[in-house]
Amino acid sequence: MNTSEVNRIGSPNLVSPDRNMQTGDTPHQSANLADRIERIGRALTAEDLAAMLNVSRITIFKHAKAGRIPSFRIGTCVRFDPKTMADWLRRSV
Repeated sequence: MNTSEVNRIGSPNLVSPDRNMQTGDTPHQSANLADRIERIGRALTAEDLAAMLNVSRITIFKHAKAGRIPSFRIGTCVRFDPKTMADWLRRSV
């Protein structure tokens, strides 16, 4: 894992503006990522989270396994609680 991926996961404010950012939005408006994640009504997959944070799915799994990203398991599947992830993002900014 390279250090840029670790820095991007460890510091969500370093994540590049997300793809859903509207024309004319400021970086502050895109900081509402935590709010958007919190409104998701289901557990997130690593693929979901990777797309939102603009990192690879493998990076998400590695950080979850190391305990750097809050996660939980359902059988063999790793999932991420939207409320917990939103709180984590807000604390990390």
